[in-house]
Amino acid sequence: MLTNRTQHAYCSYCGAPFAPNQPWPRTCPNCQNASFLNPLPVAVVVQPVDEGVLFIQRAIEPQFGKWALPGGYIDMGESWQIAAAREMWEETGVRIAPSSLELLGVHSGNDGRTLIVVGRSMPLANTDLPPFKMLPEVSQRRIVHAHELAAADIAFPLHRQMAQAHFAALA
Repeated sequence: MLTNRTQHAYCSYCGAPFAPNQPWPRTCPNCQNASFLNPLPVAVVVQPVDEGVLFIQRAIEPQFGKWALPGGYIDMGESWQIAAAREMWEETGVRIAPSSLELLGVHSGNDGRTLIVVGRSMPLANTDLPPFKMLPEVSQRRIVHAHELAAADIAFPLHRQMAQAHFAALA
């Protein structure tokens, strides 16, 4: 597995090696160009369904088998809303309008490698959800209710916090 140390050991402009453990941003000793290692943007959706929130069960690492809010990386050229709607459809089969998303917050990932944009979509009824199809990245989807959240095996602390905030706003 590549680490930040081995993956980013050379200048992307001229190929000269960086000094070991050189901090970011890095200035190439050969061509003087600056290189940056920025966090990757991620879009996550809090999707209310009836009295609960839609979660997916991860079928990939990290956090294989645990429950997460639908979401994923924002591709080049996408707005966070378009990325969130795309990820929602890819992971759950549920189509939402990008314009329906309300920004709940922007958070730094615990590992410092991601910047997480969280949005909430308009509420849906469980009866309106299309049938679920298992995917390489997602093994199940479920509606988690407020009384189930504490015991649910949630993959990421931020996802639990965002669901808790949603339920608290309803109380």
